[in-house]
Amino acid sequence: MNGFLQRLAQLHLYLGLGLALLLWLIIFAGSVSFYRAELDTLQLQTRAGLSLPARLPEAPQSTALALRHLQQNAATAQHWYIELPEQRSPYLKLHWQLAPESEQQGSKQRAIRQGALIQQYLHPHTGEPLLEPRPLRFGATEHQLGGWFFQLHFNLLQLAGQHSRSLVAFAALLWLLLTISGLLSLKGQWRTLFRPLQPVPAVCAKGQQLSSTAQKKHLQNHQRAIARRRHQQLALFTLPFALLFALSGWLTQMFSENSAPQQLLYPQNPYQFYTELFPLAQPAAETAVAEAGSGSGAAPAPDLAPMLLAAAQAFDGNAVGKISITAPGRPQSTVLLSSSAASRVGNQPQTLLFALADNRQWQPFPAAIASASSSAITKVEQAGDKPLAQLRQLGYGLHQSLYAGEILRLVLLSFGLVSCWMIWLGIKAALTRLKPGRWQQLLAVLVPALAGATVLASLLLILQSWLLILPWSLSQLFVFNWLLCCGLWLLFSGWRGFAVAPQALKAE
Repeated sequence: MNGFLQRLAQLHLYLGLGLALLLWLIIFAGSVSFYRAELDTLQLQTRAGLSLPARLPEAPQSTALALRHLQQNAATAQHWYIELPEQRSPYLKLHWQLAPESEQQGSKQRAIRQGALIQQYLHPHTGEPLLEPRPLRFGATEHQLGGWFFQLHFNLLQLAGQHSRSLVAFAALLWLLLTISGLLSLKGQWRTLFRPLQPVPAVCAKGQQLSSTAQKKHLQNHQRAIARRRHQQLALFTLPFALLFALSGWLTQMFSENSAPQQLLYPQNPYQFYTELFPLAQPAAETAVAEAGSGSGAAPAPDLAPMLLAAAQAFDGNAVGKISITAPGRPQSTVLLSSSAASRVGNQPQTLLFALADNRQWQPFPAAIASASSSAITKVEQAGDKPLAQLRQLGYGLHQSLYAGEILRLVLLSFGLVSCWMIWLGIKAALTRLKPGRWQQLLAVLVPALAGATVLASLLLILQSWLLILPWSLSQLFVFNWLLCCGLWLLFSGWRGFAVAPQALKAE
């Protein structure tokens, strides 16, 4: 058993040395992402040049403002999205997807714009645009500070291309392996784990005074033991946080990126896996638009006020967070109301679908299906009924923690930062176990510079987004800040110690 524990400790050491910095970056970005909405609001207020009101309007007032803006500026769109104001995001967020048939430009620009998603922010009380509408591409968050940190955590800003999310999933699995191997290697040390360490001796066992070289060696061993002991203590303290977020993150990414689950569960029809994992809650906009070509006449604009009342009853009093309208102004149009993400632990919200019946009245989905002319509506599945989908949505909801209140978010942020500190102490203790030499000294200088520059660059990025309006993208700003902080760190502390190290080795 001692040999097994020794191999576990070696596995923990070498895995940590090789990939701990990547894991540290993902956990740090994820910890900041607990305040994703607040960071987005902070940047929006700076760019808009005003303070958003703390008092939120009633949902019917907000939806009326949003619907009016969409009818005036996106009448030909094939899909409308409305996100209602919340305490953490006190503004109206609109998206609309351009319809392909509305393109009148050249073939190249039409290919770029076809199906493009446009984003617009509105004042919650007046409906005035806060910023100019902007086209979005999938995963782009250069205009959202909190979203930028979230994408850094979720897919490393696509730095590794199509393998980015797989790399993050591997890092989550690595976190689990490091946690388990580290805990198992502590067998027999639990009683002494929280006892104070013995001080550095000034004399040897024979009572003779130690030389300066011997005292320095004892001091280095003592500092390494302190770093290792604190690393172990913090690992035990953050164990619930590590198990929850490492496991939920790994399962979420595995379900989305890895092909093994669908091949194992559905060898005959792997696509059924995604059908159950992401059930259809509303007919696709493309299907409704295609069917609209055979229809006649225009559909009346949806009256969202009674729909909000019906949704409040169906959602057991939970607030409506999002409204999705497919094929607006067409007979095949549908309206999907979803509960706020903050009202449930799981990522799958409560939904209520309205469709236009033959009597040109908006009716809930069960009542409209018998008389609706759209065959697409009959293909809608009840979202979240499958156990696989429920498991994935629960894990993803726990990982995102959108349900967390102010105190819980602060606790989660603290646990995340303590986990980063724990990883850093483990790296520090592991570096001292390497063979003394030039490479050991180089790593001892570079590793603190890389981690410290990342923290300082992130703080600078938040301050710049709060106080300044710069023409650079968030990624460009972060790279500039990181290079500046890393250079200053190496200039004032790192290279000085690296230059002195060979002299110290010669003296020994």
